Amino acid sequence: MEVKTYIKENWLTKNPKRDGLNPTLLLMSLLLATSFIYINDFFNAPLWMSATGEQVFTKHEWWRAWTTLFAHADLSHILGNLFLFFPFSYFLIAYFGFSFFPFFGFFAGGLVNLVVLSTMPAHVSLVGVSGVVNWMGGAWLALSWLVDRRESKGRRVLKVIAVTIVLFVPDSFKPEVSYLSHFLGYFAGIFSAMLFYFINRKSILAEEVVEEIPEEDGHIWGDEYMLFDEPRLEEWGHHQGESPKEALDNKKGEIIVYKYEELTPARDPKILKSQYH
Repeated sequence: MEVKTYIKENWLTKNPKRDGLNPTLLLMSLLLATSFIYINDFFNAPLWMSATGEQVFTKHEWWRAWTTLFAHADLSHILGNLFLFFPFSYFLIAYFGFSFFPFFGFFAGGLVNLVVLSTMPAHVSLVGVSGVVNWMGGAWLALSWLVDRRESKGRRVLKVIAVTIVLFVPDSFKPEVSYLSHFLGYFAGIFSAMLFYFINRKSILAEEVVEEIPEEDGHIWGDEYMLFDEPRLEEWGHHQGESPKEALDNKKGEIIVYKYEELTPARDPKILKSQYH
């Protein structure tokens, strides 16, 4: 009898290993506070928080690639970013830890800003955390694909593509938006997720709970197992007007002891343990 292995549980189906809510709320509060300071020109924030190519590459003020992540043009800008920041931050922190996010995530966001600034006019400012948000989305989707292996690769790919189109592909284009930072952030997140997964692969796979389930009908002599399902038993008994149980009782007159066991609610197969003369 062929036996197929199914993954019942994994790293992501179990309870989170740490609190993701409070750190996420703290990060959101920080982003709101710094954006409020920037928008209202407190402490001359626009002079030292935002980043342009000239400031970064000509004046060598490299730190601006990271401070500009905490600056936003207006309230709608910051709220639009926080809409996706909240769920992705919660799940990344809860399941994969602080070292991956926020620390590595914001570091990667600054690197993305450096690349984007190198392509922009020297005096144009780049502000906002959207590159990090797209990094978070790419990282979460990639880790979900890598870690949760209960479905086929093809089905998982389709889900990732569908979510990407809904959440990260714009339905309109605005000249003031840096779509390059979105694009680079998303794929930087995928690359970061792959790196994280392969570094932690052993511990992630150790969380998988595997179940073996017989896949084919069989007829094995001795004290062994035979797999049947209700439609097959009904077919056996159809010509003689037998019920599934009667068909099982009368099958070749060989079976004298039987017992049903339900294995999984999804497939609802039955195992017949048989003994013979």
